Amino acid sequence: MDIATGDPTPNSKVEGGGLYVGVDGCKAGWLCFKVDLHTYETDFHILPHFADVLIDFKCANVVAVDIPIGLPQCGARACDIEARKRLGKPRSNSVFPAPTRPILRATTYEKACQKSLRTDGKKISKQAFGILSKVREVDQVTSPGLQNWVYEVHPELCFCALNDGKAMRFGKLSARGREERLKLLSNPFPQIRAQLDELERRLAGPDDLFDAAVAAWTAVRIGHKQAVHVPEVPEFDPIGLRMEISY
Repeated sequence: MDIATGDPTPNSKVEGGGLYVGVDGCKAGWLCFKVDLHTYETDFHILPHFADVLIDFKCANVVAVDIPIGLPQCGARACDIEARKRLGKPRSNSVFPAPTRPILRATTYEKACQKSLRTDGKKISKQAFGILSKVREVDQVTSPGLQNWVYEVHPELCFCALNDGKAMRFGKLSARGREERLKLLSNPFPQIRAQLDELERRLAGPDDLFDAAVAAWTAVRIGHKQAVHVPEVPEFDPIGLRMEISY
């Protein structure tokens, strides 16, 4: 199986092996989906902190994480705008605006909105605030050099690529959406249905497993120069982090 394309014929570039990891935030921390191309085995486990991910997978070729990396001082990131355009309605709604750097330390929604109004002229969305603690956790351990190894992805763009350029028809939390994504992932990752049965729902949901798995699929694509990066010319945030989404 060529995991990078879903083609049942192995790709000579992929046969060289390597370890690739997809990461998605979940209730218990971070769900990590591991693809070992030496053995063609996949596995997942949950770590409490993103710093643990970097330690446990320091030997990985690529780590792909579903969280904004690189935060603007104000305004929207070009990569988020481009991601929404490429997905189209209704999946474009899954791309939340990344929080701006001045609100990163806000501990309440009210404080985040106050800071956002001062620096950006508008309130932060509740969706963006909902992931703020995860964004902060990643930002604390990320550097420009680390971005040669750790990449930002967006699962819906990744699923679109896996689905021959067609965005998912149904939302990921619906029964149809779960089955749609599970069917797609079963091609590159035949063990995914069994792994879904192993998932402890109090720690993470099926959508977390699927998002991490498709992020791992994209990590393989990144490692083998098959991924797309938006925008084509990346922006950089105030501390030098690249603001781009790979899929």
